[in-house]
Amino acid sequence: MYPIMVMENAAHVVAGLSYSLAVDKNGVLWTWGCNQFGQLGDGTNENRATPTQILNDVVYATVSPAFFSSHVGDTPRTNAITTDGVLWGWGYNGQLDFFSALGDGTIEPRNSPVEILQNVRHVIPTADGGFAFTYCGAIWLWNHEHLSPVIIDSFPASYSQFAICENGTLWAIGRSRWPDHWREWQPVLGDGTTLDRNHPVKIMENIVSFTQSANFVYAIDETGTLWGWGFNTFGFFGRRYNGRQFCACTHHG
Repeated sequence: MYPIMVMENAAHVVAGLSYSLAVDKNGVLWTWGCNQFGQLGDGTNENRATPTQILNDVVYATVSPAFFSSHVGDTPRTNAITTDGVLWGWGYNGQLDFFSALGDGTIEPRNSPVEILQNVRHVIPTADGGFAFTYCGAIWLWNHEHLSPVIIDSFPASYSQFAICENGTLWAIGRSRWPDHWREWQPVLGDGTTLDRNHPVKIMENIVSFTQSANFVYAIDETGTLWGWGFNTFGFFGRRYNGRQFCACTHHG
């Protein structure tokens, strides 16, 4: 098999377990794939084999993390933030045997975008809900206990999350250690400590993109150098430096 062109003019893409989304350079959100729970947001529950236009003026969009157990399948939810700071959500919303909240105050499935919160600058979906950071500095939470967003004092240390600001700085918040059952607790945030952080800490500068799993992170800086940190039992990063696992691999394209 060979790569095929999916769409043109794309600026941001996210691959979910059963569906995908992309935001083009004009701020238009497109989705395609499985639509069992309305996660595509096109007003139907029909699967789409090609990108379908969903929402305009989008600055950021993401999907909920995949969640599996012996009795629970994927719980797909989609979030998008528009240029006016409105947070939108749609998809899975408390159905079947795993409770997962969109944050709209209901447990009704949504196959079209519904407004969740205003004045939002960033959103972090979780297995059962999500977090939103507003421009005034407040952190909002929704989950199986809170069907609508509520303000919380700090980001729970049971999660870890990263974000890039407009000036290229990479910030981290949340849990800083992940259990390596073969050796010891491994650092996850990358700030040189194993301290949990309930407020953002700056990790690196001049970053253009990053990706994270549950227990390790990669980031690419403006020179094309790839950095990594976190769980390294199986040699993901190639070498160690001052206790911080990383690799520095420059790709000249």
